[in-house]
Amino acid sequence: MQNPSLSVILYCVVTRTNSFDVVIAAAIPALITVTANLSSSP
Repeated sequence: MQNPSLSVILYCVVTRTNSFDVVIAAAIPALITVTANLSSSP
């Protein structure tokens, strides 16, 4: 898995959120979108 971007790290510091939770929260919808796009391609 890629390292989180600087903006994610700053967000986590400001909101005192675990960076792993933020990365997972972003990765799950991205994986769903990629899967949907791959299954709908001809």
